[in-house]
Amino acid sequence: MRILVISGDYQPDDFYNGVYAAELCQYLAHTHEVMVITSFPKHRDFSIYEEYERKLFRREKIEAVEVGRCLTYRPRSRSPVQRILYDLSFAGSAFLNFFRFPRPDVVWCISPPLQVGLVGVFARLFLGVPFAFDVRDLLPDLAINLGILKNKTLIWCLHALESFIYRTASVVSVISPGYVANLIEKGVARDKIVYLPIWVDTERFPVLPKSNDFSREHGLADRFVVQYAGTIGAKQGLSTLLEAAKLLSAVSDIVFLVIGDGPAKPELLEYAAREKLRNVRFLPFQPLAKLPELQATSALSTVFQKISVRNEVFPCKILSIMAAGRPVLASVPRESEAARVILESGCGFIVEPENAEMLAQTILQAHGQRDLLELGRNGRRYLEEHFAASRVLPRFQTVLEAAATGVPPRAEAGLTS
Repeated sequence: MRILVISGDYQPDDFYNGVYAAELCQYLAHTHEVMVITSFPKHRDFSIYEEYERKLFRREKIEAVEVGRCLTYRPRSRSPVQRILYDLSFAGSAFLNFFRFPRPDVVWCISPPLQVGLVGVFARLFLGVPFAFDVRDLLPDLAINLGILKNKTLIWCLHALESFIYRTASVVSVISPGYVANLIEKGVARDKIVYLPIWVDTERFPVLPKSNDFSREHGLADRFVVQYAGTIGAKQGLSTLLEAAKLLSAVSDIVFLVIGDGPAKPELLEYAAREKLRNVRFLPFQPLAKLPELQATSALSTVFQKISVRNEVFPCKILSIMAAGRPVLASVPRESEAARVILESGCGFIVEPENAEMLAQTILQAHGQRDLLELGRNGRRYLEEHFAASRVLPRFQTVLEAAATGVPPRAEAGLTS
């Protein structure tokens, strides 16, 4: 079978969707011919890697996968309009480069961005090629709930586009059971929705000791580290973490480590400086290869969602924490999908979102807990049972093969929630 994957990011991008797409494609390439249309590799500011500059298109082979890279618009700011322009430019560029590849048997579009679905719509309506739409984030819902998108006309247009893509797709896959209910509410046929969870390659993510190169390099081997690693944006609400750090500033061995970047980081830096928070350290994004050491350094690894974020959203960073065998401290609603997994696995603590006092109390409670790593072991066991790559990836192959033949995946095969 010949599979064409449309993904805004791909190896060597270290954005999550890029890593996800590469792992999926390399797995599928063992039994199928796999082609990818993606953008040029880019840094966090959207600047292109030097070796790819001044090119309109480039084709290369990466681990048995044919990869075609195309030029996109570079956003000048982080505004919603600039991001929409970037997403549209990739969808348009992917469409123009669609014909550089042989006709596929199925097209797999990874969202975000939402607009990539237009390439799949074209393949389905004009070429008769089935397409599967893989929903990693509920867009535009997320941006609307956070107040990032406010223009009513633009919101209407995006909802109309979302509905059109869902109706046209042969299969719509989602990463959270909560997404299933969301899509059914929007009128998506139940028999085309498939739950395909995020996965972790447990062989590439070993459980490491706290004393490792990363902890020694940063003088953290003997400290109680409360860590956040990831995008620092509107939906996280990380000001609560710094407020908790202020409340615990007298506990000398607790260190708060904030790793990453994003539009909300300058505000956090300003707050930490103003309040003279000596127990808070900031680091830039770290290489993916450092992630196991980074997680192993932490006594508690945190996940944050603002109250306004829909409960069905499932932050993928929870799985890297569970893989590392470390406890999760999640500031999320108890009704959320994230809380369900944490409570079901017994791998950590749930704290009411945007409640700094409760967060500080929970950290202090964990600080005095002797066998904190037992929670981490619970998480690792649960991950191996439900989210290991060896369990999840074969289901992707089954879904794609079903989509290519026009047969909806069957619930009794365990492919729907």
